[in-house]
Amino acid sequence: MKYLACLGSLVLLASCGGASDESSAPDATADQVTDAPAQDAKSEKDEPKYTRQDVPGSVIGREVAEVTLDEIKPAFTTETVTKLNAIVKRSLTVSTEYSRTVKSIRRAVAAAAETDATAVEKDAAQEGIDQLRAWHETAVAAKADMDEAAATLEASDESYSEELLAGMVKYVTDVEKSISAEISTLTEKLNAA
Repeated sequence: MKYLACLGSLVLLASCGGASDESSAPDATADQVTDAPAQDAKSEKDEPKYTRQDVPGSVIGREVAEVTLDEIKPAFTTETVTKLNAIVKRSLTVSTEYSRTVKSIRRAVAAAAETDATAVEKDAAQEGIDQLRAWHETAVAAKADMDEAAATLEASDESYSEELLAGMVKYVTDVEKSISAEISTLTEKLNAA
């Protein structure tokens, strides 16, 4: 029979003598479950099966590093973060507009791809694809600016967060790639009609 007891944030699991089949154990009340393990665990072992150091997230028993104020540095200088954020904002604006209207553009292209599509429907689909191309140009320019800014930052002596920079570069690149793929798919569909 196994009992589970909670002591603060520490969970102890103790195996007790007797029946090993848990299904044969009678249902216990909450008081029985929390009171019994301490007695049974001590009779079998003096040490708990799990110590506080084994509990994920626990810092007891682990060395804690001391960090002084002069060791804490910002991820970027104010000038650099302002420049990088402006580039990311351009991509975010394009991504937001793209996300807001792409479904209607897809519907317009689907309608224009039908065999009985009218000239108005075909024009609407082409206008939608043209709008995607305009957003793509903005995304390409933002990606080029981000690549240049990242290369300049990497070549400099400035201290910066490589992880944050990589995330910014990835976001700007992903926006450009997504719009490019959408343009290709919709243009192909429209031309096949």
